[in-house]
Amino acid sequence: DEKSAGLSFNGWYLDTMRCQLHNPLQQHVELTQGEYGLLLALAQNARRVLSREQLLAFTHSDSVEVFDRTIDVLIMRLRRKIELNPH
Repeated sequence: DEKSAGLSFNGWYLDTMRCQLHNPLQQHVELTQGEYGLLLALAQNARRVLSREQLLAFTHSDSVEVFDRTIDVLIMRLRRKIELNPH
């Protein structure tokens, strides 16, 4: 079953086999690798609080240099793509 290869939330579908996000209208939403990693981490850990360090571990490999505000920027960009009123 193809739907078992992903996560659904609020009408959205995160296809974990293809690393793609589809909105409630079943349209593909482009995500960067970091945005996808962040969304996957949040979806897999729904209702759990994750630290900044945990989120960084989900979104970046050890070989990539990351900055203090990296997660903030990823969250801001992701919210712009998935929320009706992100501000």
